Amino acid sequence: MTTPKIDSSLMLDPGKDGHSHIENNDTGVFESKRPLTRLLLLGYFLTILVGCAQVYFLIGAITALSVSSDLSYLETVVIAFFFFFFSMFFIGRYLITMLFAFLEASKKVTDWTLPDNEAPLVTIIIPAYNEVDNIGQTIASTLNINYPALEIIVVDDGSTDATFQLAEDFVTRHTDSHFSSSIQVVTQKNMGKASALNHGYSLAKGEYILSMDADSELDPNSVRRLVSRILASGAEVVAGQVIIKNTRNMITYLQHLEYVIMNGTSRMFQSFFSAVLIAPGPITLFSRKGLERSLKFREPNNTSNTDIPPGPWETSSFAEDAKLSMTILATGGKCIFESSAVCFTQAPLSLKVLLNQRYRWIRGNMQAIKSSWNLWTRVPNNRPGLGLWLMWFTIESIIWPLIDVFGALIIVLILVNSSAFDQTLMWYIALMSADLAAALFAASVCNARLNITLLVPFYRMGYGFLLQGIALIALIDEARGTKMSWS
Repeated sequence: MTTPKIDSSLMLDPGKDGHSHIENNDTGVFESKRPLTRLLLLGYFLTILVGCAQVYFLIGAITALSVSSDLSYLETVVIAFFFFFFSMFFIGRYLITMLFAFLEASKKVTDWTLPDNEAPLVTIIIPAYNEVDNIGQTIASTLNINYPALEIIVVDDGSTDATFQLAEDFVTRHTDSHFSSSIQVVTQKNMGKASALNHGYSLAKGEYILSMDADSELDPNSVRRLVSRILASGAEVVAGQVIIKNTRNMITYLQHLEYVIMNGTSRMFQSFFSAVLIAPGPITLFSRKGLERSLKFREPNNTSNTDIPPGPWETSSFAEDAKLSMTILATGGKCIFESSAVCFTQAPLSLKVLLNQRYRWIRGNMQAIKSSWNLWTRVPNNRPGLGLWLMWFTIESIIWPLIDVFGALIIVLILVNSSAFDQTLMWYIALMSADLAAALFAASVCNARLNITLLVPFYRMGYGFLLQGIALIALIDEARGTKMSWS
C-alpha cells in the first residue's frame, strides 16, 4: 500500500456552526467546509452497525468454540463474557467521546477583536538541550508569529553541542531592532527540561506564558488564536494542536495518525468539560495567574536541589506537561483545547527512539496521575469531577492496554484451537471498522488528510500493540520503582 502523503502546510480555521475549515497559511480558505454534523451521524451509524456486527460474530464464534474446543462450559462462558464486555466498552467509549468531541468542535470560536495596542504580552519559553539541528528553525518560527506583544526566551539546558552559541548567533543575525529587545538567550547547567522552563518563567514578563519545544515550529497565527480562546473562555490553560512535520516513513505516518486520533477525539472530548488532562509541551498557553495559583496549591515537594529554579514545572515527573495541567485542574482551573492553534513537531524516525520516548511518557503520566490524585484529595471541592477524569485516564493508559493485549492472546488461542476462525476474523474486522469510523471523524475535526485513515489496520494490528506492550513494561517498572533516565 502506498503511504498517504500529508501536506503539513494546511492549517485549521476555527470551527463555527458545526463546520470546520481548512486554511492555507498565506492564502486564507484553502478547501471547502467539512460538514461535521453529517460526519458525526455517519460515524455513529457505522459504529452502531459495527457494534451489532460484533455481537453477531461474537455469538457465532463462541458457539463454534463451545462445540469444537476442549474448553469447559465455564471457560467458554468466561471468554464470552470478556468479549461481550470488551465489545460494549469499545463501542460505548467511541460513541461517548465522538459525541462530546463533536459538541466541542461545533463551538463558535471568538475571533481576535482586540486592537494591537491592547494585546496582552505573551512570553514564549523554549527549553533546549542538544538541538543544534533544530534551534534555528524553531526561533525563526517565533519571529514570524502574527502577534503584536511577544517576548521570546530561549533557555539552553547545558547542551554539550553548539545549541547555545547557534541560538545566540541566530538571534544576532536574524532579528531587527524591534525583535532584539524582545528575545533573550540564556544558559544553565544541565538540570532537565522542567528546570529550564522554570528558569525561563523566572525571567518572563508576560501576562501569558507559552511553552514550546526546541524541535517544534509554531504556525504564524497560533498565538493569536490561543490568546483569543483564553480571553473568551476564561480558562487558565489552552492547549494547541500538535502536528508531525517529518512524515518520512511508516513509523512517522502512524504517529501522525495517533496524534490525529488523540486530538480529534480524546482531547476534544476532554475540552468540552474544560478538563484536558495533558496540555502538550510543544504548544500550550498558560495564564500567569493559573501558574501562580498552582505553585501556591501544590505541596512543596518539587525538588530539594536549590540549584533548580523554583517554578510551576515539577522535576519529580518525566511528564512535566501532564503534571502541570493536572495540578492546575486540581486547583479548580479550566484547561481547554484549541485545534486551530497549530505547532509542527519532529517525531522519532526509528522504532527504538519511539519506544524509549513512549516509555518515558507513560511512566511520567503514571507519576503525574499519582501525584495529582494526592493533590486533588486534599481539596476535592476545587474540582469535584477530577477524580473521575483521573480514573478514566488510568483506564485509558494502563488498564485498557492490559485488556487489549489479553484479548488479542485469547483471539489467537480461539483461532488456533477451534473452528471459529471465520466468525472470530469477522469480529476483528468489525473491530477495525469501528476504529476506522472514529479515525475518519478525528481526521475531519483536525482537518487532516482523510487518506491517513488508510493506516488504521496497521495501527490496530501492529503499532497499537507495540505501544500497549511498552505500556505494560512501563507499568511493571513503575510498580517496581525501577530507575529511569532521559536516554
